[in-house]
Amino acid sequence: RSRRPEESLDVPGAYEPLDGEPNASEALDTSQRSELVRRVVASLPDGQREVIALFYLEELEVLEVASTLNLPKGTVLSRLSRGRDALRERLSAY
Repeated sequence: RSRRPEESLDVPGAYEPLDGEPNASEALDTSQRSELVRRVVASLPDGQREVIALFYLEELEVLEVASTLNLPKGTVLSRLSRGRDALRERLSAY
């Protein structure tokens, strides 16, 4: 049996996002999630917020965070842990 090619009236890619680009609903969800995370991080106590921001947003190592904030390494580690726990708790509903 010979197969004839299927013909489609759709223009390829007309309704699909380009590779690597989110579609409109995904972009909106990502934007909403980012805003939620920013608000929750902003609500953390100062010490936790600073450590979380330097470690995750500025991508500093623990020792670099400690040096930047003039804190012992253990304090940075404990604030990271408490900050993660607080974020996990506050974001778990979402």
